[in-house]
Amino acid sequence: MKETRDNVVAALRLNHRVSGIRFDWLPDSAWETFTPLMQQPFPVLTHLWVRPYLPKHVTSRSFLGGSAPSLQVLHLDYISFPALPNLLSSTADLVCLSYSNIPSAGYISPQAMVAALSALTRLESLSLTFRLESLPHRATRIPPPDTCTLIPVLTYLCLRGVPEYVEDLVAQIDTPLLESMAITLFNQEFLEVSELSKFVRRADRLSLVDRAEVTFGSDRISVLLSQELQGKVDPKTLRLYLSCPESDLRLSYLAQFCASCLPTLTLFECLHIPVPIGFVWNDVIDDLDPRWLEL
Repeated sequence: MKETRDNVVAALRLNHRVSGIRFDWLPDSAWETFTPLMQQPFPVLTHLWVRPYLPKHVTSRSFLGGSAPSLQVLHLDYISFPALPNLLSSTADLVCLSYSNIPSAGYISPQAMVAALSALTRLESLSLTFRLESLPHRATRIPPPDTCTLIPVLTYLCLRGVPEYVEDLVAQIDTPLLESMAITLFNQEFLEVSELSKFVRRADRLSLVDRAEVTFGSDRISVLLSQELQGKVDPKTLRLYLSCPESDLRLSYLAQFCASCLPTLTLFECLHIPVPIGFVWNDVIDDLDPRWLEL
């Protein structure tokens, strides 16, 4: 193990020659050894994956020397990196960005994130997901701008967080080539997603979906929207997860979402609710329950 660690240290010291780095489930001892060596520039680095074992580490502003001009793929998982927008200002060739399982210390406002994304004209895949137990304090919301920031070649978008954050972010971006989207909204007393509805309407390819599959899980509802082409379901889909541990609220929560988003899908034809093995339908459907009529 010591020999492996020494080899990694020796490699990181050759920062002008390193083109790819991948640290998966990095233990604390290795983190303390390797990360000081990553405070210097890596001018030819194109691919970087970093995921520590525990989500308690904060990455400094000097990470990668504050600049990564050759970076194309960046995956940061369980890391707090509030200075990420500063690094992104130097990554004009970035194609894939994943900032996932963000602890509260890694919070970046929607406005700061959109400002950073505006320079990423080659970005094709974007994932921003917060940890449920580490939600940031809700800041004062800012009205959406008159014009949206264009992310011209983005085809995949994944967001997970409170509805207010998702709403504020999608209200500021335009993604004309978007083909697939996964959205997870954490439980709120009332679900208001008018900006998400407008965003779906702006994405022409998503607005053509005509099929829906709704799955009731133990702590969330999954809504999969897709398009059927020549008898086959097109892989270009819109998948939404509504986190709702309280089973009594799921129908109302789902109805709120459908009322906001599904009317924009003018070709909608088919609704499928799969029944898992051993499922007792009478436990869910009550003909007298007005929430089913609302849905």
